[in-house]
Amino acid sequence: MGKYIIGVDSDQAMLFSGSDEAKANVILSSVLKNVGDSLVRMAEMEEEGTVPYGKCEFLGLKENGAGLADNEYFRRTFRTRSKDNRGEETGSSRRKDRDPDCSRRC
Repeated sequence: MGKYIIGVDSDQAMLFSGSDEAKANVILSSVLKNVGDSLVRMAEMEEEGTVPYGKCEFLGLKENGAGLADNEYFRRTFRTRSKDNRGEETGSSRRKDRDPDCSRRC
C-alpha cells in the first residue's frame, strides 16, 4: 500500500485534478471547513432574532459546519455515494465535554 494524503480546509484533490492526476489520486479526501454555510446560518439567525450572543456554538458534521470532500477521487477510493457528508450525532465533531455556556475558554 502506498502513501495517501487527507487534505484540509478545501478540496485538495480538485486543486490537482486535470493538471497533476498523480497527486490528485493519492488524496483520499479533504476535511472541509464550511465557513460560508456558517455565515449564512448566522445571518439567517440574526434576521430571526435567535443569535445566541455570549454563548459558543460548535458546528460539526451534523450542522454542516465541517464535512468531507466528496469528489470522483473519494468515490473511486471508497466506492460510496452519499447525498451529503452530515453524520448523525455519534459521527459529529461536536464535543460533549465542552461547556456550552463558554465559562471556559473556547
